[in-house]
Amino acid sequence: MAQFATVAVITGDGTVFAVNAQGDRRALKAGDMLQKGETVRTVGDARVELTMEDGGLLAIAPAQSVRLDDNVTESDQRPTAQDSAISSPAIAETIIQALERGTDLSSQLEPTMAGLDGGSSGVGGASFVQLLQITEGVNPLPFNYDAAAAQGFTPAEGANTVQVHQTDAVGNVSAPSTLSFTLDSTASAAITVNAITADNTINAAEAGASSTLAVTGTVSGDAKAGDTVTLTVGTTSYTGSVATDHTYSINVAGSVLAGSGTVAASVAASDTAGNLASGTTSHSYAVATSVPAAPTLALLTDSGASGTDNLSNVGTLSITGTQAGATLSYSTDGGRTWTGSFTPAEGANTVQVHQTDA
Repeated sequence: MAQFATVAVITGDGTVFAVNAQGDRRALKAGDMLQKGETVRTVGDARVELTMEDGGLLAIAPAQSVRLDDNVTESDQRPTAQDSAISSPAIAETIIQALERGTDLSSQLEPTMAGLDGGSSGVGGASFVQLLQITEGVNPLPFNYDAAAAQGFTPAEGANTVQVHQTDAVGNVSAPSTLSFTLDSTASAAITVNAITADNTINAAEAGASSTLAVTGTVSGDAKAGDTVTLTVGTTSYTGSVATDHTYSINVAGSVLAGSGTVAASVAASDTAGNLASGTTSHSYAVATSVPAAPTLALLTDSGASGTDNLSNVGTLSITGTQAGATLSYSTDGGRTWTGSFTPAEGANTVQVHQTDA
């Protein structure tokens, strides 16, 4: 839409607004552009002068509403802010009544006031003042509901039904408008982290360079399928998505887990009303990557002739150098398979033993 006028200057105490055909209101300041069809309202003691598209000047007095249309631009002369102001309420009322009755203004006012003596420079004369528009102090345009117009209404969380009517300056009351809506102003989200491993401890094998562990957990609240979960281990972050059952599973390098001891987890969520929420938690675990020494293995009874020839008539093993709580495993096939016990066979035997710490 083409520019119709520009705000040249605003004076006095008060505010000047522009209202478009949809009822949207904006406060004006010097330099603002105005479009054809907008209505300019002066509130309080504010006065505004507009520079029109043809270069002419339009002045609007306090407490006035002027619609910017062809009726304004076709005027031969436009008053200044001082000329537009009617200082006497009695004179203003006389003019309004005369216009409503269709009475000639010259029969109701002095010649100069009625505009009949314009151009005179002698005693009693005055410059011609053309009356562009007289507006009443009510504005029928709709305005967007905002906090300033709320008149003390505070919505409650949940279902609301509110009615609003307006009362004009002389006590006339409009029909009410009704609005029903639901206020949902908060959202929530929570997240948990499960044990990192079965024993919640990272061992040497799990901390290996090629090891990857799935860190799992659940979300709740307004968190839903597709929301983003972020895990931070030390300085490294991993992301994944919430599944339809409100769980998540994100692969984390075992070496990264071994270098920390804590997983920080967060989920970003939003509800159907557009509220944002985030849930955070942290989970601690143990790291035990020290490998125990190989146990010392010998025959409990060496019954051979030398006592060191590994010849025994019993075959019971003597195992020392084990850690408290460690588990022993045995292999008789060169370490390909391991079992929890050993039974010697008649004849030659070769057995391996290792320990697994607690």
